[in-house]
Amino acid sequence: MGGVERMVSRIPVYKIDVETDAIVEEYDSICQAAKENNTTPAAISRVTNGYRRQHLGFRWEKQEDPVVKKYKLKRFHKCTPRTKKWN
Repeated sequence: MGGVERMVSRIPVYKIDVETDAIVEEYDSICQAAKENNTTPAAISRVTNGYRRQHLGFRWEKQEDPVVKKYKLKRFHKCTPRTKKWN
């Protein structure tokens, strides 16, 4: 049984102070930043993609070069077509 290859990118995200433009914290991914700041990844993503200026009083920026990892997904069951006999 083969697996399905999927690309997963974890782009580091910076939490930046609006007044001083200093990096307050660095996170490995948007999901990690969202968990540690009690918010949603979508809210941070809106700022990093330029739809909003700030969230939670901070600016959020993605790192330029993402680290891309590959992994294989396991298949848990076979897909078998259903057969139905008609009389």
